[in-house]
Amino acid sequence: ADFVMIPSRFEPSGLIQLHAMRYGTVPIVASTGGLVDTVKEGFTGFQMGAFNVDCDAIDPADVGALATTVKIALATYDTPALKEMIQNCMDQDLSWK
Repeated sequence: ADFVMIPSRFEPSGLIQLHAMRYGTVPIVASTGGLVDTVKEGFTGFQMGAFNVDCDAIDPADVGALATTVKIALATYDTPALKEMIQNCMDQDLSWK
């Protein structure tokens, strides 16, 4: 996969983005919890902003943020910028040190 989308409302730490980056898949994430700490906007992935935490309803603003961020990510597809981002993802030391 070229991208992995993680639209979490809550994500205390998260490993899926770490696994994805290790193998060269660029994450598109909600700006929450550990996703903010591990995915650097434009360097190792894309951030959608924080989502509404009201789990009983889908906020149209969240849908808009998701769509906008996906469009931005897709605009990098097959460009040197995406290749550099993939390399940045794989070059990270994601160990527990």
